[in-house]
Amino acid sequence: MTSRNTASKGGIFEHSVQTKTSARYGKLLVLALAATLCACGGASETPKDGPTRSGGSSAPKSASANPWGSFKVGSFVKTKTTVSAQVMGRTTDTSTETKTTLADLTADKAVLDIETTMMGNTPKTRTEVPLTGAVQTGATPAGQAPNPTTGTDSVVVAGKSLDCKTMEVETDNAGSKVKTKTWTSDQVPGFLVKSVSTSTGAMTSTTTMEVVDFKAN
Repeated sequence: MTSRNTASKGGIFEHSVQTKTSARYGKLLVLALAATLCACGGASETPKDGPTRSGGSSAPKSASANPWGSFKVGSFVKTKTTVSAQVMGRTTDTSTETKTTLADLTADKAVLDIETTMMGNTPKTRTEVPLTGAVQTGATPAGQAPNPTTGTDSVVVAGKSLDCKTMEVETDNAGSKVKTKTWTSDQVPGFLVKSVSTSTGAMTSTTTMEVVDFKAN
């Protein structure tokens, strides 16, 4: 694409970048968090009922450490993700709303239905999250700080105050530095309550994800 074409189509380019970034972030966040929490040991407590399969039998106890394995079918979480990026010297904001519902739970996987609302459209996808044996512990992802900063904080979601664990990490990927802080609670399906990720380098952007509603069966 020539510089002249880029200038004349700047608005389209900006919108395309934001749309792709927001859509990717919503789906990858579900999978990435599942892997991270499994590697770190997951929740500290297990609900009394424990995870159950759609047919009624119990899933392995180890599945309770998974962000979805400790909830029942029908549980859901609604999130709003806002991407603020500087593209071609201009700042643009794009918001995406996502509803993730636990559609099925077996002994080895959680099946999630994901509805992403963006630009007036709500495409639906289905993904599977392994409950056990999905992550090898002890390894540090490329570029990630080996000793992330952890703490605690309170976050209000739909009028309810949640006691959350926090974690801050910094990564360096292909010349871009990314600083991410997450808030997690085992009271929320998926565990992730809030995430703020700031990227500097080739493109400066801030991605904020917040839970706006949830139902924990």
